[in-house]
Amino acid sequence: MKKQKIATVITCCALVGVVAVGGTLALLTSESQTLKNTFTVGAGYGDDDFLLKEHGVDQIVNDAAVVPGYKVGDYVMNTDVVHGVTGEPSEGNGNDYDDVIPNSKLDKDPWFELATGAPASWIVAAIDKTELQNLSNAGITVDVVPNDTNWYVVTGGTGTWQIDHKVTKNDFAGGTGTLYLIYNEALQSGESTDALFTQLKAGTTVSNITDSPLNIKGVAVQALDDVTVPGDVIEAIMTDATGVLA
Repeated sequence: MKKQKIATVITCCALVGVVAVGGTLALLTSESQTLKNTFTVGAGYGDDDFLLKEHGVDQIVNDAAVVPGYKVGDYVMNTDVVHGVTGEPSEGNGNDYDDVIPNSKLDKDPWFELATGAPASWIVAAIDKTELQNLSNAGITVDVVPNDTNWYVVTGGTGTWQIDHKVTKNDFAGGTGTLYLIYNEALQSGESTDALFTQLKAGTTVSNITDSPLNIKGVAVQALDDVTVPGDVIEAIMTDATGVLA
């Protein structure tokens, strides 16, 4: 118990100076681009130590290009890795979904990554539920979240933060407020998180996509070597993460 209290106090103190902010990933803007802003606060992280990435995608345009489980019009991921840009969001970077058709699959697998040499970190992601709702109203929903994901939903607020449950696609359904997710194991130098989700779905009717952006934000908070589960340090983690993400 004494060791836990000391670890919590040390973590609370350390968080003030070692928060790295990973940027935003615009999933479906006017050109459905992947955008990234990278910021660092305090010591411990370099400019490119915390990254937001996803795989590239190709639209299937004819029967000859169809792969198992997909059809003409679907977007299927390829082996390219898309990186965002550093600085303010701008056009011309990331995946484009130019001709989304009804009842199609849109592969999308945003994940966070620590560069080699970066400190072990807890990763917190945030998504505006209103943006999820607007996207759903436009006919696009998150459809696939792997069962073995390490992402968990965090609920509460100052003084009441808690890890609630493993994230499912239902958590991306929309509403109001902010969806907060935490990766349930400390990320080590050179490691990546699971994808937040792996596929979107276009419904029977798709409209107003250009007016329905969806942005993902992420924060890396330095973890102590002897802390393996957020547990009683979740309050400290979320206090600093939400302070940066607000």
